[in-house]
Amino acid sequence: MKKIIIVGAGIAGLAFAYECLLHQYDVLLVENTSEVGGLARTVVHNDCCLDIGVHVLYLKDKEVREKVAEIISPEKWIQIRRNGKLYIKGRYVDWPLTLRSLVQLPFGFTLRAFRDQISKKIGAQKSHQDYESEVLALYGPTMYHSFFEPLTRKFLQTEPSKIHSDWAFSSLRAATKIEDKSFAESNQYLTQTTDAEAKKHFNVMLFLLNCLLADRDNELFYYFNDGFGALAEAYKERILGLGGRILMNKEVAALNVEQDKITKCVIDGQPHDVDELIWTGDPFNLCRLLNLPRPDLEYLHSKFVFVFLKRCLKDHQVCYYADEHLSFSRGTILSNHSKMIIRNKNVSDVICLEYTSKSEEDMNRDFSSMRPRMIKELKQTRMIEDESDIESFFEINAPRSYPVLTVDYREKLAAFKERLRRFSGLAVIGRQATFNYENADVVIKSVLHHPLFREKT
Repeated sequence: MKKIIIVGAGIAGLAFAYECLLHQYDVLLVENTSEVGGLARTVVHNDCCLDIGVHVLYLKDKEVREKVAEIISPEKWIQIRRNGKLYIKGRYVDWPLTLRSLVQLPFGFTLRAFRDQISKKIGAQKSHQDYESEVLALYGPTMYHSFFEPLTRKFLQTEPSKIHSDWAFSSLRAATKIEDKSFAESNQYLTQTTDAEAKKHFNVMLFLLNCLLADRDNELFYYFNDGFGALAEAYKERILGLGGRILMNKEVAALNVEQDKITKCVIDGQPHDVDELIWTGDPFNLCRLLNLPRPDLEYLHSKFVFVFLKRCLKDHQVCYYADEHLSFSRGTILSNHSKMIIRNKNVSDVICLEYTSKSEEDMNRDFSSMRPRMIKELKQTRMIEDESDIESFFEINAPRSYPVLTVDYREKLAAFKERLRRFSGLAVIGRQATFNYENADVVIKSVLHHPLFREKT
């Protein structure tokens, strides 16, 4: 029986372990924390179910929808309608853009933004290498300088001109779920082999029309009664039920390699035979174990601050805050996905505020001194009326939460992949290991079509 060791119990690792067991492989899943799910886990604190940031499923792909239904009963699903916002010029604006967005901004601002659009050539956009040029071409200078530039600088802590255009292209397409030819073929919003073709089908007029004419009432997303982490817990239950083994709070300490073939993983001092090693975690640690140079790739680190409220004045789910005077870049009112996540009678809503940093030291710093400013900003953005609306706070740190797509990231990523190619029986999957932003739908889809599952058992 083929022996599979999977490192990391996020959605990618869990989904892979489950498919391996269906193919009757011997499966050992290794997780270095006490919980499964990774960034997609749900933590229970203060009698509330807390997601690490914002997570939903689209389930527009039939194969993915059927697989999720196989893992967790649809009776535990919740259908939600998107209610996202941008915070621009002190105002909340619908995102993705709607017809109502045109009257939510100051008239002069809307007029300048509209003039930016009609002054451009309608049709396919010229391909740009950097984020700044790409977004200027899509939205024009009014929207770019008022929102996208300051948000990118604050969130990524990098000049927009040094960020690859993939950051703009993939995020904008994903934000409105434009299902162009590239998406139909790959079920992905960022593909390095088809993006040139995709850009022929993606232009600003298609983007705006899709935003303005979309039927938001029928644009449903999926969530779970006990938070998004219920999916990870359901995977865990299925894996254990099929005889899979999960080692929690453990790490791979060493790898035995013979003629470029990984033959053993040493875990907690014990060697384990392995035919296929599936790595979903930190790529730096993988390279250390293989005696390879550290990849020249950069990640952001996140601190998620949960604010438990007695009263919340807003009904949106996710909002992006570009204002450079605000400390947080994104706020998610988790309870506006589902009030069922709250089991504390003294809490009406939970807000998750996100702060990013370039170093783990900054992420780990004492945040208590920031609370007065945070309270002031919650009042400034009209999420609360007064400090008395706050019941308590809670923090979670998430290292390497986002890859930073610098203008040269493709070359650096290709060099990393080339170094790994010499090792047989090794595969990297998942967001962190493959340096991407793919959501759970795409991760599950990619697992289902992994070459290992085309083999006959």
